[in-house]
Amino acid sequence: MAGPSRGHPARRRRSSWWKVAARDLITYPETVALARLLADHSVQERTVTESRRHLPYRLGELPGLLAELADQLGRPWLAHHLATVTHGPLFTWAHSCVHARAASTPAAHRTLWKVHSSHWPRPLSDLLPHAPAADGTPPATKPARRLRGHSLQAEQAFQTGLAQAHAYHQQHGHLAVPKEDTPADYPLGQWLANTRARHTRMPAHQAAALTALYPWWNAPWSTLWQRTWHQALTHHQTHGPLKPARGFPTTSYSLGEWLYLQCTRYPALHPEQQRLLTQIDIDAAAAAAARPRRRNLKASAEEALAHARSYAAEHGSLASVTSSTVHDGFRLGQWLANQRNYQRTGHRPLPAGRAQALTAIDPWWCPPWHLTWQRHYHRAQDAAAGRRLQAENGFNTLDDSGAADWLWRQCATYDELSEEQRQLLAGIGITPPSGPHGPGPRTYGPKEARRDPGRGRGRQGRQRQKSCRPCGSSGSAPPSACHRAEAPPRAPQPPRSPPRSEAGLRNSPDTRPGLARRTRPPRSSA
Repeated sequence: MAGPSRGHPARRRRSSWWKVAARDLITYPETVALARLLADHSVQERTVTESRRHLPYRLGELPGLLAELADQLGRPWLAHHLATVTHGPLFTWAHSCVHARAASTPAAHRTLWKVHSSHWPRPLSDLLPHAPAADGTPPATKPARRLRGHSLQAEQAFQTGLAQAHAYHQQHGHLAVPKEDTPADYPLGQWLANTRARHTRMPAHQAAALTALYPWWNAPWSTLWQRTWHQALTHHQTHGPLKPARGFPTTSYSLGEWLYLQCTRYPALHPEQQRLLTQIDIDAAAAAAARPRRRNLKASAEEALAHARSYAAEHGSLASVTSSTVHDGFRLGQWLANQRNYQRTGHRPLPAGRAQALTAIDPWWCPPWHLTWQRHYHRAQDAAAGRRLQAENGFNTLDDSGAADWLWRQCATYDELSEEQRQLLAGIGITPPSGPHGPGPRTYGPKEARRDPGRGRGRQGRQRQKSCRPCGSSGSAPPSACHRAEAPPRAPQPPRSPPRSEAGLRNSPDTRPGLARRTRPPRSSA
């Protein structure tokens, strides 16, 4: 009867329950020893000192803590086993220990003993097989219970993000995604940023999935650093050694400058960052021998001139280049503003070859007058292309009213212009006057003249209208002269009425509100 009794279903069910209590009984002494060790302030201080106040990436960066744990628990193999751990309650404690010392706030210290529900051990009773019924019928299958720290909706969202991360990794080889990037209309950058923020509270299987895809997805440094490191790695694989002692001559200026900056900060970098730099042949000795990246001024000037030629070919000149102009990713506006400043002030004279190259691109790239005049001139030149300029009708043949107004202002102030400006105006049909006298000071607005080009306002308006009457021509015929007839001198006329005194102005009907109200018509009673 012993055999059948040992195989009885009820007895098998009772014999399996000892595993539930045995786990707690066996691990309880180790739990007490571990809690006593982690609560020791000296252990916490040594952990922070050993980490050099860097947030840990893996527990292997804290060999002193692991050795002490293995000694207290009597398991010498434990230090080697925990060295590669990047997730879990012990890693969260070490992460919070360094973070609490850096933050020094009560909230940060409370996180030191907070264990997220995703790290709680699952009860063994959930894993035990269900006992069959008394008649031997197999137990009915029950729906799976939701694990602590897990959510079905959150799990589905994680799987969606993981699929997008896998596609991005296949294309770029990393997951250092900028926060604002949305590949395939999915906010992958924001999703990864949120996942990194809660990486110490993630379920183990989610952290393992991302680590298997890209080990540095939650690195304790910026994603910009990681992306730039990948650029350096690609350059190293493509062009060979970086040659820090020679100032990184094969790299671009920005990449070489970043590499030299890492060399100067090498002792203060995270241990894992140093290990990554070692993969591109930058160790402590190479970092100490590194030289700064020198900008090739000749190559930079040639690149800027190439952008200037391309811009001038597209827009016709360099007049419209402002300090904020960016052409094909190159800051052409800032560079050209510096060249103009050097040319005008003479503080840093331009090389003769560069000045000649800019003059060949645009003879008036740095005019002696204000750039605004030059920009208006090119606007008027474009508007007058293939058209006949007629001042008699207010340049109404131009579609651009702003260009027409500007042309009227140039005619009114023609004698104030320099010889070079007059030559430029002659190129679009505004030529010098044939009369011996130049125009007087401009006293009318260009829009007003364009509204009534034939008359003006009274006798003075007609006189001003005669003072500057430019005319133009088409591209085939030479431009005609700007005929300006001298107006006969006019005797001063006495005023029609004596000027009012200040008291008279105060007592005038227009300025006395009471009188104005009395002179109003009465309101209708209706």
